[in-house]
Amino acid sequence: MLIHVADASRSVSTGIQLEPTHFQSLNSQRIEVTYGTYTVPPRSEDDGMMHFRGRFSPPCTDCLVTSMLADIRYPNDTVADASTGMWMHHVVFVNLNRSDSTCPEILPSQQRFFASGNERTEVDLTAGGANKLGYAFNATDMLAMQGELMNLLDEAQKVVVSVTWEFIDRSSAIAAGFREVVPYWLDVGGCGNSDKPALPDQAFEYGSPRLHVRAYGEIAFVGGHLHDGGTHIDMLRDDKVICTMRAAYGKADASVDGMEHIAHIPVCTDVGAVDRNDQWTIKAYYDTIEHPPMALDDGSLEPVMGIAIAYVVGGERNSGKGKGSSYNEVLWIVLPLISLVLVATGLGLRRNPEVAQSWYDWIRYRGWQRVKLDDEQQAAREEEGTLLAGQRHNNDDEV
Repeated sequence: MLIHVADASRSVSTGIQLEPTHFQSLNSQRIEVTYGTYTVPPRSEDDGMMHFRGRFSPPCTDCLVTSMLADIRYPNDTVADASTGMWMHHVVFVNLNRSDSTCPEILPSQQRFFASGNERTEVDLTAGGANKLGYAFNATDMLAMQGELMNLLDEAQKVVVSVTWEFIDRSSAIAAGFREVVPYWLDVGGCGNSDKPALPDQAFEYGSPRLHVRAYGEIAFVGGHLHDGGTHIDMLRDDKVICTMRAAYGKADASVDGMEHIAHIPVCTDVGAVDRNDQWTIKAYYDTIEHPPMALDDGSLEPVMGIAIAYVVGGERNSGKGKGSSYNEVLWIVLPLISLVLVATGLGLRRNPEVAQSWYDWIRYRGWQRVKLDDEQQAAREEEGTLLAGQRHNNDDEV
């Protein structure tokens, strides 16, 4: 199938300054940047699908991005969604200056840090201003974007892709106690193609490969993406569900094709601790009886996806899953105590040599014992000396 592809490299408009939502005291900024315009073909042409891609500079440098929100609109600034026949299939942003956190071997210079579908979820890393977190852009970073738009109408439509970024100067943010997050991409397609076959008139699920996490810290934010027919996404740590994101659908009469489409997927915040031994997976659940999937013109079903992005803030090793002191903190407490005990014990034994002698006698005669050998074994060992085993006597003096 021929796919229309547009290049956004030379189609980045000047950002529009908006009122920041959080941390105004740190001179936070909120800016809306548009990418496009794109002409999306009619439904009768390539099923109304168009791919787009491009490279561009970040909206800020030496900054921490605290919020990201993707959208599509018409050139006259009116909304473009299922009610007007336009579908933001998906859009993915990558940082070309870093390796992907999940698939570094396959994507050594493409860190996937933000994505959205028609649910158009805002990635607010601050959780409404409660958390001091952000994704860092360096002065040398370059970004790339790729995505897919779908037209439900019989005539072509022109749209622009917009992203609203909120950010704070990096030095000011760090001085105020902000921490940087690392994004982890979890996909039912693993490190390959995200598309999976949609199954008609049944409930089914797809699971991702296990991701062995190599970090310590906290899972601060998780966002998810499904296609029509999806009911929810579960994120699991060591096979236990730690986050459930359940899709909400719009009304059928609000769409030009008379179908219900995914309108919103909630997020999870402050999910819990991260340990180097953790194994993460996601499961994407679909029920195409309850929610019909999107169909193509030839009668086949549009492929489905199951994706989640988890943002992790670094930290020290945890002594438990989300509770207790860190491993290093425990060492700093325990090691000095052990040293004090050893010094005190040494001084005590030096002043009381009879105590040391009694301990020695106990270890020699009660803490260790001769291993009992049969006659043949004993004869073979006579020239080798005594064989000792580190087993203590019990009350019955059994080995």
